[in-house]
Amino acid sequence: MAIRHKIENLLVTVLPTFAYRLVGGLYGYLISPTKSYSQYGEDLMIRSYFADKEPNHGTYVDIGGFHPRWLSNTHLLARAGWSGVAVDIDAHKVRLFELMRSKCTGITAAVFPGGGSKEQSVYRFRRLWSEIDTLSLPDAQKYLQNTGIKFDADVVNVTDINSVLKQAMDIYGRVRFLNIDIEGLDEAILLEMDFNRFPVDLICFENNQYFGGSARVKDQLMAQGYSHLFSAGGTHGYAKN
Repeated sequence: MAIRHKIENLLVTVLPTFAYRLVGGLYGYLISPTKSYSQYGEDLMIRSYFADKEPNHGTYVDIGGFHPRWLSNTHLLARAGWSGVAVDIDAHKVRLFELMRSKCTGITAAVFPGGGSKEQSVYRFRRLWSEIDTLSLPDAQKYLQNTGIKFDADVVNVTDINSVLKQAMDIYGRVRFLNIDIEGLDEAILLEMDFNRFPVDLICFENNQYFGGSARVKDQLMAQGYSHLFSAGGTHGYAKN
């Protein structure tokens, strides 16, 4: 096991949750680069797209935000003066967004397709700042088996994509950029989006299996007047024509 992982395991074992999450949040700032903050440079393409638009600022929604700077597709926008809403199943991550971004509202909830229950089970791993938290118990158990990292089960409130977009619009105005990264549910919630109410300029989501996303999502986006703008790693961007 790498030295970094040994240190992480030690801190998670000896510190209370709020303390090791604080260390993890700060670590994200220490290791972040200074040009691109996304995993595959997506934020540079996003910024370039909006740099040619008038106005070149607006409102973003970041579903599955993870960290306000580390591996963030919205950090460059926030730094340029954009306002937005960050959604995550981990209250520690949501609080960091609100603390570090002056015009950001946080929502601690699971964005889940199909409505139904008002609460959803979530599984958070005992890491300084976990990128593998999930809504799926089988996935959590698989991660545990493969990595040996334990997780805690909890419940969070459930919301839907249109409620999040409405809240963002009510607070900051029309949403121009939507980023979705929620470990396998990206396309399911995107298919429930009301495009007539929320004509977002640019949408990014993740699909690690199909280039540009599944055929169903491609058809939905094209029917709504979107074109494939870029793919970087498993992230796909579609822009309104």
